[in-house]
Amino acid sequence: MLGRSRVQENRPIISPPRAKKLLQYKEENRFPIINMEIHTGLDDEICDPKLAKMIFKDMNSCKLVLVPNASHQLDGAYIKSVVLSFLER
Repeated sequence: MLGRSRVQENRPIISPPRAKKLLQYKEENRFPIINMEIHTGLDDEICDPKLAKMIFKDMNSCKLVLVPNASHQLDGAYIKSVVLSFLER
């Protein structure tokens, strides 16, 4: 889901929806408990992995996976393995 985009170093960067609100909740220790997994490529040129780390690093209920050697479009085999793993739970 797209939030807001900007151009940085001649490339677009997309922030998650309500990124500032997420950071505010985190700073105030009142982030809602949401069990979720976030998967993004470590070399993603569009969705900023640094921002994802900043938002989700201290959230015990969230799992952030930065996929090495991957950019914005994760490989179909990787996505399939994540979905199958989720369905097996």
